Amino acid sequence: MSNSSFEKSYLEKSLEDNIQTIKKILGSPADLIIRKSSIGIIEHKFAMIYMKGLVNEEQVNNNILRILELNKKDIQGNLFDTVYEEMIALTEIKKSQKLDQVIKTLLSGDTVVLLDNCDLAIQLGTSGGEFRAIEEPQSEAVIRGSRSGFVENLKFNLALLRREIKDPNLRINMMEVGKHSNQKVAICHIEGQVKQEIVDEVVQRLKTINVDFAPDSGFIEQWIEDSNLSPFPQILDTERPDRVAYNLLKGKVSIIVEGSPFALLMPITIGDSLKTIEDYNQRWLISTLLRFLRFVSFYMTLFLPALYVALVSYHPELIPTQLLFTIAASREGVPFPSLVEALLIALFYEILQEAGTRLPRKIGQTIGIVGGIVIGEIAVQAGIVTPLMVIAIIHHIVLWV
Repeated sequence: MSNSSFEKSYLEKSLEDNIQTIKKILGSPADLIIRKSSIGIIEHKFAMIYMKGLVNEEQVNNNILRILELNKKDIQGNLFDTVYEEMIALTEIKKSQKLDQVIKTLLSGDTVVLLDNCDLAIQLGTSGGEFRAIEEPQSEAVIRGSRSGFVENLKFNLALLRREIKDPNLRINMMEVGKHSNQKVAICHIEGQVKQEIVDEVVQRLKTINVDFAPDSGFIEQWIEDSNLSPFPQILDTERPDRVAYNLLKGKVSIIVEGSPFALLMPITIGDSLKTIEDYNQRWLISTLLRFLRFVSFYMTLFLPALYVALVSYHPELIPTQLLFTIAASREGVPFPSLVEALLIALFYEILQEAGTRLPRKIGQTIGIVGGIVIGEIAVQAGIVTPLMVIAIIHHIVLWV
């Protein structure tokens, strides 16, 4: 059965026919669990179907299967309505007649209950399984504030956000991205704090995504940003629920993707990327000085190597005499012009930084620290680069990171 045909199909009356159809569509995978049993004195047949590892099996066994199997009452009236309204002890419960909805329910980690002689399915919100516990964000150091970080479970991430913002105006709209992955995407904003045109624009851009699989929120970020040629960030990413909450209250929109611990924030300015939530957790004088230091460091990162090359190569008359003599003495014997020298040492340190990031953590830290010191020292002793150039490039890389 092709995708286009089963998307338009409906469930049959026969329990066995429905089970065989589901097996055929999914290819009878090893993790597809089908539990058949009966309910009531007359022993009406039913089947409980779920994907192993995606559901909370304790909830499935105790709140669904056990209750249905132990119920031996004489069921009067419509069997489906009785089971749907009276017997299942779950709050998240839906009914469906469409086959594609049943398949999506199973692949999303929920459970489906099918009854014999009934063409309706009961969809139960039992998604759970194993996922990473709450930890301190790995990419953002926390000095003072909440140490809870997002995880890969969307429902859990939305719960963390709800704990930070107890405002009834918080709106969470759900979408799906990816033809085959059908990953859930949550668009969060606070009604009244953000312009509706911004929310509409975010939704419209998300609807244009036409891919099979979106492995991370970074994939969506590149798709919906204004210009993919800009070297500057146009969308912020963060692992911290408190940072998302703060920005939502400031009138921004957040996107949280199933399977990614990074939330996206938009629209932003350069200043937003230089602010941290800790600025509001410390005394105003300290926070003001630290924020000023960040802005100064940002401009040093952008202009320090270029300023050094420009002064040494084209405008030496602007350098104080004593410093000029020092630079000239250090450059004696260096075979490359200052521009090539800057590019060469920057390339060396970028390679070391990439190696330190990709290698196992213990080895990567050693290579990053020791390698940087050793290569810088050897390059200076060999007369390839000057000490001042090493200082300028190291400051550029450290401040950028």
